[in-house]
Amino acid sequence: MVRPPPPRFLFAAIAAVTLIGGSVGLAAVTWLDRTATVEDWTSSLALSARLVETRIRGLQVEANAHLLRLEDRLADRPPASLRGSDADRQWLESVRAAIPGAVAVCIHDDKADLVLTTDRRGVVAANAAGQDFVAPSLAQPGKTVISVMTADPAAPARLIVFSRAMVDRTGRVDSIADILIDPALLVDFFSHLQPPDQGSVFTIVRMDGSLIARQPVPNGLAARLDTTKSPFTEFTKASTGAYRAVSVIDGAERLVSFRRLPDLDLVVTAGMTTDMVFRDWATRTRRNAAWFAIGILLQGNRSNNHGTR
Repeated sequence: MVRPPPPRFLFAAIAAVTLIGGSVGLAAVTWLDRTATVEDWTSSLALSARLVETRIRGLQVEANAHLLRLEDRLADRPPASLRGSDADRQWLESVRAAIPGAVAVCIHDDKADLVLTTDRRGVVAANAAGQDFVAPSLAQPGKTVISVMTADPAAPARLIVFSRAMVDRTGRVDSIADILIDPALLVDFFSHLQPPDQGSVFTIVRMDGSLIARQPVPNGLAARLDTTKSPFTEFTKASTGAYRAVSVIDGAERLVSFRRLPDLDLVVTAGMTTDMVFRDWATRTRRNAAWFAIGILLQGNRSNNHGTR
C-alpha cells in the first residue's frame, strides 16, 4: 500500500504551484495592461495630432485667402512702385488687422528685398536680411508656403511665415507677399490641448527640418533639425504613425504620434513623456505585485501551520 506524502511536503508543493502559476498570471496581466496602456495613449495622441493638423490647415486657408487678395491688388504693379506708399501701407495694415495673431504683412521684390511692410518697429527689417524664410515660396511660385523667420537674440524668438511668390503674366516671379504670425497663437492652442507641465509636447516642423512651432518652447534658437536622424527617419516610413524615442531637443523620452502633410510640406506631432504614459500602469503594477506577495506569504504561513500539526 502506497503511503500518501507527508502533509509538509504536500503543502509545500501546493505553495510552489501557486507561486509559479501566480507569477505567470501576474506577468501576463501586467504585460496585457502595459500593451493596453500604450494603445490607449497612442490613440489619444493620434487624435491630438489630428487636431494640430486641423489648426495649422485652418491658419493656412485663412492666410492663403488674404495672400490672394494681395496678389489681386498688386497685379501688374512693379514692386518698386510700393516703396514709401502710405496708401498701400494703410491697406496692408487693414489686411493685417483682419488676421488673428498677425504681426506684420510684408511685400518683397523678386530678389527678396523688403519694399513695403506694416511693421513700424523694424523687427522684420532687422531680421529678414540673409535669412531663407522666403526660399520655400520662391521654389514654389503661386503656392502659399509655411516657413519660419528666426530672429536674432534681441528680437522675438521666431515668427511663423505664410508667404506666396507672385508671378506676372509671363510666369516670372515679380514679388513675394508675407504674413507673419505670432507663434503664441499656436502655443495657446497647444496649451488648451494639454498643459505642458504634464509632460506633453506638440510640434510643427517643415520636411526640410525647419522648426515652425513647438510647445514647450525650446531653449535657444534651434532653427533646423537634422533630417537624416530621428525623428525624421520615422516620418519617411509612413504618412501617419507613432514611435518612442528620446527627444533631440530636450532629452526627454516620449511616445509620439505624427502626421505627415505632403501638400503643406509639414509634419505635426503630439507626444507625452513615457513617465506620464506609464505612471498609472506602474501604480497598478506595484499594487498587484503587493497583493500577490501578501497572498503568497499567507499561503506559505498556512502551509507551515498545517505542516507542524
